[in-house]
Amino acid sequence: MSDTTRSIKITIEATGAVQSAQKIRANIERLKKELENLTAAGKMNSNEYLKNKKALDTQTAALGKHEAKVKEVERVLKNLSGATYKELLSVRKQLQVALQNETRGTEKYNDILRQYKTVAKETTKAAKEMNSAVGCQPKVWDVARGAVDVCIIPVEN
Repeated sequence: MSDTTRSIKITIEATGAVQSAQKIRANIERLKKELENLTAAGKMNSNEYLKNKKALDTQTAALGKHEAKVKEVERVLKNLSGATYKELLSVRKQLQVALQNETRGTEKYNDILRQYKTVAKETTKAAKEMNSAVGCQPKVWDVARGAVDVCIIPVEN
């Protein structure tokens, strides 16, 4: 396993993605068993069955969304130069939250910090590219507080 792959795996684990997916899967399994029991008891048209079926559908959809989000984070981390500015900002925010929840000095913390620095560097690069493309410069105060964002130039009618 490469260093990048290991870092991405640790990062995703640190964001709570693994624990959330495990909880959702456990709920799905529990609901499936309840539905099987209700089916065996001949209660397929009962309110309890319909309630559990609806909950199962909701949990299945939530798991799908969750897995898509994890895949998106993995994709962005593996190909930073191919990510959109919005995607970079989203991943940077997730990494920042993961850093805040880790103990400083641990291997996990250092891996997340390394990923965070890489994403932050790429985010800054993308912001500079956008600003130079539209011909505007960020204000000194914005640079100092790290809030360099896209400059908007009014269009004449």
